[in-house]
Amino acid sequence: MPRLRRLLITLTVATWFLVAVGSLVRAAGAGLGCPDWPLCFGKLLPPTSLDQVPDNGNWREVFNLRLAWIEYINRLFGIGAGLIAIWATWRTWRVARSNRPLVRTISWMMVLFVAQGLLGGQVVREHLAAFTVTTHFLAALVILCVQLEANMLSFDDTLAWRARLSEPRRRALWAVRLVGVLTVGQIVLGTLVRGAIDTVAGKGEAPDEVASGLPRAEWLTQIPHLDIPHRQLGALTFIALAATVWFVMKRSDPGDVWLRRAAAITGYVASAQIAVGLVLTYLGFPAWGMVAHLVLASTLVCTLFVTHQLLRREQRTA
Repeated sequence: MPRLRRLLITLTVATWFLVAVGSLVRAAGAGLGCPDWPLCFGKLLPPTSLDQVPDNGNWREVFNLRLAWIEYINRLFGIGAGLIAIWATWRTWRVARSNRPLVRTISWMMVLFVAQGLLGGQVVREHLAAFTVTTHFLAALVILCVQLEANMLSFDDTLAWRARLSEPRRRALWAVRLVGVLTVGQIVLGTLVRGAIDTVAGKGEAPDEVASGLPRAEWLTQIPHLDIPHRQLGALTFIALAATVWFVMKRSDPGDVWLRRAAAITGYVASAQIAVGLVLTYLGFPAWGMVAHLVLASTLVCTLFVTHQLLRREQRTA
């Protein structure tokens, strides 16, 4: 079991890095760096020059060496994480057969991982359709949460389900659920903002300007119908989250170390997310800020999920 636990942690970290690389792809505008799937311009390796691009439709017109390799590296990370997922699934089936909840969870994770890979291909085929991109991102978050649950189930000698929740714990549980719904809604709205920015940015050749000459810092001013609700919901979500973290920290048992740590980390991540959001809004919408914003949003969902699951469990002191 100790080796399996390390493998499951490695899988979760690899998947988190895959989400981070996917965020980089999104921020760089490289989602269609390879216009086909699973190949890249019809090849196993991306072309290194325009001469190597097949004359297939508009492939030569859209070829960009940098964007092609960014997207290709994202796919390589996906393959690597998939191989780790297969290994973790096989090891779980072999050494943890008696832990049936863990076996079921890791099996579902493997099914979701395969479906996510196919969905990634659909994103390319539909040329980054907003609904498909949003579904792809949310599915990645679901996979991360399932993996986190598998990690917790592997510690069944330390954590146990509570037979009955106390009233403060039940209130905290519902508060975390409410914050989770607000966070997911904020993420969905954020993907709509990002899609609208793609439309505003167009395909200008200069990295910080669009074809019309609109500077990067003014992109958000063109979509107030999405940007303003995104900011307002973000403020509401942060207030609700801060109150929930305070309540969990105040009403949880001092010996419930994992729960208190998860709640504290959730507060830190939410604060960092707000800070990056302010950077995006008032400091010219830097590309690194877009990556950080997506990565922190993913991390926030994970820490909220862990807090939720720990509220339903008790920590054994052995």
